[in-house]
Amino acid sequence: MDLVRRARAWSSASTDTSFSFGSVASTTPLTEQASSRTYYEPPKKKKDTSLELLWKRWMIIWVASLKRFSRRNEQAAYTTRTFPIVKYRNSPLKNAQTGKPFISNTIRTARYTFWDFLPRQLVAQFSKLANFYFLFVAAIQLVPSWSPTGRYTTLLPLAIFTSIAMAHEGYDDWRRSVADKQENAKTAKVLRVYHSHADAETIESSKRAKPWLNRIWNRPTRSENLDYAMNDNSKSNHVCVWQSVKWSDLQVGDYVMVEKNQWIPADLILLHSPEEQGLCYLETAALDGETNHKSRQATPYTNSLLRTPEDLAAFEGTVVTEMPDPNLYQFDGYLQLPTRQTQIKTSYPLTINNVLLRGTLLRNTAFVYGLVAFTGEETKIRLNSTMSHTKSPRIQHAINRAIIAMFVFLVALSALFSALSITWNKRNLAGAWYLHESHQDETGTVFQFIILFNTLIPISLYVTMEIVKLLQALYISWDRDMYHAETDTPAQAQTCTINEDLGQISFVFSDKTGTLTDNVMEFRKCSVGGFSYTHDPAEIQASLEQPQPQPTRKRNGHSREQSKTDLESNRLSRIIRHDGELSTLSLARRVHGLKPRQSLNTHTLRDRFFMIALAVCHTAVPEMNDDNSITYQAASPDEAALVSAARELGFTVIERTLRSITLKINGEDDPMIVEILNIIEFTSDRKRMSIVIKLPTDEIILICKGADSVILERMDIPAETPARSEDAWAIESVPQSPISPHHNEGLDGLRDTRWEFARTMEHLQDYATDGLRTLLYAYRVLSPAQYDEWNELYQEACLAVSERQKKVSKTAELIECKLRLIGASAIEDKLQEGVPEAIECIRAAGMRIWMLTGDKRETAINIGYSCRLIHSNSNLIVLGEQKDLRSYMEQAILDLQNNVASHAAFVVDGATLEVLAQEEDLLELFCHLGCLSSTVICCRVSPSQKALVVKSIRRSAPRAVTLAIGDGANDIAMIQEAHVGIGITGKEGMQASRASDYCFAQFRFLCKLLLVHGHWSYVRVSRFVLGTFAKVVTFYLTQGVYQFWTGFSGTSLYESWTLSMYNTLFSSLPVISVGIFEQDLNAKTLLANPHLYIQGQLNQAFDLRIFITWVTTSVYQAIVVVVVPIALISGLHDKTNGGFLLEGAPQIYTLGCIIYTIIVIVVTLVISYVENHNQTWISHLFAWIELIGFFVYQIIYGYAYPVGNSRQYDVHGDFIRIAGQPTFWLLVILVTTVALLPSIALKVLKNTVLPNVTAAFQQAEKDPEVSAQWDEIASKWEYEEPSDGNVTSPIVESQP
Repeated sequence: MDLVRRARAWSSASTDTSFSFGSVASTTPLTEQASSRTYYEPPKKKKDTSLELLWKRWMIIWVASLKRFSRRNEQAAYTTRTFPIVKYRNSPLKNAQTGKPFISNTIRTARYTFWDFLPRQLVAQFSKLANFYFLFVAAIQLVPSWSPTGRYTTLLPLAIFTSIAMAHEGYDDWRRSVADKQENAKTAKVLRVYHSHADAETIESSKRAKPWLNRIWNRPTRSENLDYAMNDNSKSNHVCVWQSVKWSDLQVGDYVMVEKNQWIPADLILLHSPEEQGLCYLETAALDGETNHKSRQATPYTNSLLRTPEDLAAFEGTVVTEMPDPNLYQFDGYLQLPTRQTQIKTSYPLTINNVLLRGTLLRNTAFVYGLVAFTGEETKIRLNSTMSHTKSPRIQHAINRAIIAMFVFLVALSALFSALSITWNKRNLAGAWYLHESHQDETGTVFQFIILFNTLIPISLYVTMEIVKLLQALYISWDRDMYHAETDTPAQAQTCTINEDLGQISFVFSDKTGTLTDNVMEFRKCSVGGFSYTHDPAEIQASLEQPQPQPTRKRNGHSREQSKTDLESNRLSRIIRHDGELSTLSLARRVHGLKPRQSLNTHTLRDRFFMIALAVCHTAVPEMNDDNSITYQAASPDEAALVSAARELGFTVIERTLRSITLKINGEDDPMIVEILNIIEFTSDRKRMSIVIKLPTDEIILICKGADSVILERMDIPAETPARSEDAWAIESVPQSPISPHHNEGLDGLRDTRWEFARTMEHLQDYATDGLRTLLYAYRVLSPAQYDEWNELYQEACLAVSERQKKVSKTAELIECKLRLIGASAIEDKLQEGVPEAIECIRAAGMRIWMLTGDKRETAINIGYSCRLIHSNSNLIVLGEQKDLRSYMEQAILDLQNNVASHAAFVVDGATLEVLAQEEDLLELFCHLGCLSSTVICCRVSPSQKALVVKSIRRSAPRAVTLAIGDGANDIAMIQEAHVGIGITGKEGMQASRASDYCFAQFRFLCKLLLVHGHWSYVRVSRFVLGTFAKVVTFYLTQGVYQFWTGFSGTSLYESWTLSMYNTLFSSLPVISVGIFEQDLNAKTLLANPHLYIQGQLNQAFDLRIFITWVTTSVYQAIVVVVVPIALISGLHDKTNGGFLLEGAPQIYTLGCIIYTIIVIVVTLVISYVENHNQTWISHLFAWIELIGFFVYQIIYGYAYPVGNSRQYDVHGDFIRIAGQPTFWLLVILVTTVALLPSIALKVLKNTVLPNVTAAFQQAEKDPEVSAQWDEIASKWEYEEPSDGNVTSPIVESQP
């Protein structure tokens, strides 16, 4: 009951509870043990030794030699590549730069061929140090007279385990090869052009007669079909045939027709689409995971010109493209037309909007014509698929140290016994005439003991560990509590190599949008004309459905003025919300309530222009549904929220083409058509998007929206505006009422006032404080001359093939200046369910959480408060406003080290981080301060800066395990840089989850993954490794103990084949069972008590001390199981004249068989029962299968063993003979008891007298009251059935 009391105290998180993972005498609570660790270690300069210098120089020379033969490197010197559009050709087009044909469209994901699999796999397997070690032992074991254990006892297990590993790799590669063949065998419609029908039939007949010529002339194979009739135009001199061609036979320059719902076979330049404006729609889920359809568009010239196969055959030109580039969102190139076709030499720019990428699916379009630009391994999907990363678990370093320690022990043991053997021989060999023929020289003696003890390093460790980790990963994927029913998304473990790292996380780096938040954007507020408005769609809809009161002249004495006053009071009561804020309903009524021909004042004009800006400054495409409702397909949730808000306010986008946007405005009969002149798209570098439009009034307007910090730099600031600070505008004095409006004609008449500008800045500050995502809208009126001059430069930049994006951005700067204010928008991104509770749970587990976001500082800080990253009593350390960053950080570090400030929240922005990254010592100070802080928030950071932060912490805190979690493509670099990468399968696509190690749908699932699966995996792998080493030490050290009775001759106690089967058959199941099913604590206990997670952070389950303890216990057991039987047998044999025990003195095989039996029983009981807490029917089954299997093997092997081979070891029938004697079983029971008694007594003593935290909580789990309390606390992390009850989870309830 004392243990239960202590567990209750710990569970209640009492700060004065002095209880740790060590003993009850420890005075430091667990939470303090973890929180007091800063993890920071000052950088150590590593000396570059001469050996390392030579290695580096050799690597440089080797890499340089490889580059000479690299095909890709041949093209690296070029920035563009060119190919002509040829009508007739019988051979592949050649790359003009290299003079070699473009590569075929064959893709290959398989790593091996039939011929190189075996040699490459042998090199790969024996490049592992452990395998090479056993290969060396197997080699010296083949030398006659050196091996005391047989010539093949090491080679056979080595062959088995390496064969298993090679078979696994071969099976995976075979599956990849089958998938490759299926992919390459798909067919596509390719245009073939012939001079006449006769030529076409002749060529087809020759191809059918001689299929081998296809490979020479690179023509389609026999499998193609003439699916389309020949199109013979009498006015042309050629015949066009659409032929079904295998994807692998496609070549650069081929015309391809793709039909609806077909896959794009290569990277194609879109030439024609029958849809309006040459549009087509693609599903890119297989490429980037995004489910919304993307629109692509043919250039207007080719779309109108190339409508038939004959048009394609007559078309000529040259295509200039960029070199193969993995960037999925960028393509630079142009189409060059010859002079005779256009009378002038004309070029048409090609962007990613004109390209259909391989791996996408054509949707909602009947067919398209495309020109093959990139094939095979040069397509963007293949260039992206080659990028992979390899991660190794942290515990692997401890395992390597243990292996090194065992190797040193093995060498020392071999040297000791070799010395003893040589000494014994010198003293006794002269009188032992019967040993003269078997005498070994000194070299042979050393090698025979190395062979005898070689298996002290377990040969089965890595193979069985892979099996264990694979099943652990399956349990993660099967966990029902991490299944998200709304999106039908289960958790998925995409790797199994780093499962144990999940139980040792110290730093969590998290994205905000889509990770902590839902990424469901809702338009909440806006600032227009100096007034802030709150947007409530339900309120607006209810108001629109109510009839509007009409003013009437009454005859009962009420005047018109009184009626107008009543109406105005009624109107105001309906546009002012219950919380006192203005509603966007007032904007809608003010704009839509104008009478025909009524002139606009400045305020109404600005309100109307803001709504137009919402409705046109985007790239969303409206789609009409069956019920006549409109859905907007947008590139981001932000854009969808903004254009939907414009619709709710009465400005509905009903149609969008390449050159226009059609708006349906409430209260107006005719739709408003806005002409699109140019779109300058948003990029992460620009942080803004601009559109140049022409209004029905013939005004040319540039509308720009983006981050306030970017827009403000490009604005014309009204006179007498307060000075600007870094992130916002300081409002010293703001007039209480606006300046009287000026009545002017057109948008050029709008004039920003100090009051409007200052109030807008104040609103932006308020929105950010509320945690809203803000955008600033600005505009510029352009004269036709200004626009024409700029557009000429812009079109020239769009035609650039190299550095096009950079040139476009530079040209955009020329027009995105002298902007005027329109207004500001604020969008809410709600926190995901359970995020605050999950963050509190993770922090209680001793992990530090860093939030890395691109939002502005105020927004990030407010989200930090909302999700409980920052507490009300937290000390904010804001870095960026100080002139001397070094001294500020040094003082902050001193304050934190001296406990002057508690619970520090460290905030830094991207601009400051860029300054810190330029000086290594400043970056080290930043990392040191971050490691001391409870929370770090990095705002306004780019994807590369996210990766830099993770990389810097890994370097500054090398003993800490880092985890990065995100949902978007901008989080991939951070996810891959961390030790463990988690992907959220959210609304930004599947790119992050595909690049991650583990993925699921909600941030709150991270608690179950880390606290339960991570803890279990760490404990299981630790126990598995310890058990594996313990079983081999117990067994193989008996060989050394036995040498004291053999004159250190190296004689093996066991028959060679029975010896070689120990690791494989007679000791593997118990450790595998522990590695898969062990649970030191229940899942609900771990979730209700997150501080128990600290065990992994402090390496309490596996370190060198624990390893030595287990090995020492195994040494004791090895000595007991040899000494006690020999002592009893020899002693009783003398006293009873050989008749009491085993009917005389046993031969060597009999003694070995007795000891072998005892060891199998001892090892099975230790691993399955003494050191295993979770004893279920599965663990019992595994243990008894192991024991029964051993006895069955001995019976079968004893009778199957040839009598003629029974020389040194008389195997035939011996086990049955001794097993039939009661004294054999008495001896087994006695020795097993003596071997296990100290381990059992020590475990009981530790659990009662010197218990640790785990023992206390194990005891508390048996208390019904405590267990019920923990069940209730942990219930919030359990799976809940959907409210509608229609979704059923395919995931299992829980693992055993």
